[in-house]
Amino acid sequence: MQRQASLLDASAPAPAAPGQAPASPPLPQPLSAAPDLLHLSPQAQSQLKAAVPPAVTAALPAWPVAAVPAPQRALVDALLQQLVAPARAPQVLAAQPWPAALLPQVDGAQAAPGVPPLVTWLVRQGLVQTEQGLRSVVVTLRTPPAWAQAQPQPPAAGQPPLQARFAGWPQALASGAWALVLQGAGPTPARSSALLVLEFAPLAPPLYGRELLAGAHRTDPWLLLAALQASGQLPRDEALAAERAARLCAQPGCPYAGRAPCEQPFCLALRTVLPVAPPPDVAPQ
Repeated sequence: MQRQASLLDASAPAPAAPGQAPASPPLPQPLSAAPDLLHLSPQAQSQLKAAVPPAVTAALPAWPVAAVPAPQRALVDALLQQLVAPARAPQVLAAQPWPAALLPQVDGAQAAPGVPPLVTWLVRQGLVQTEQGLRSVVVTLRTPPAWAQAQPQPPAAGQPPLQARFAGWPQALASGAWALVLQGAGPTPARSSALLVLEFAPLAPPLYGRELLAGAHRTDPWLLLAALQASGQLPRDEALAAERAARLCAQPGCPYAGRAPCEQPFCLALRTVLPVAPPPDVAPQ
């Protein structure tokens, strides 16, 4: 018993001297200096790494180059001609429905290098006739300032609402932006990229019945295209693909390189928009 008591007294900390603070207990050993108590084999380490999912970064979609159905393209052309004026409307050389995720790359402070800033040039309301009735729409055209100033300005007031007919499936009408390549009017027309924003009113509840189904088969653009190809009135996809590949953009660094022919909305060829110089004054003779 005396031996055990002496061992306990030896393990106990010595009392502090008078006037001194008691000694603090030893700090715990840092984790970095602690011995590795878990030894994993290389196979176990690889399995552990595979179980941890990598960080996922949202990738932006590629700039669209797909063919636009004829009803949508006809609607864009009709609305744009009335928005500006039929006699002074710019020519639409290319059009693509533009995803909302790509709008910051062509419009705003985060636009791609070289893309000219866009301003709202024209805004008008209108009606679009579909098989299910009228759809109200607000049409906004955004262009570079230099290009808009060089175009003939439409009247500021007193214009009737826009009116157009959509020959496609009514559910295909959706609000969104269209990226355009416009060629202005005049003796020295300039080309520029632009955004046409369409804001449609909510769609009415769908109708059901034989008449609706018959109308879908009559006006569906894909069914009409297949029928024309089967009759030989349109070239096959192989011929169209070979002709299109011969005209693809070859400009390095362009978002459309190897994917679409020039010129496309906001491509490198249209990054710089120069104002159209006025014609020189002719002295009277």
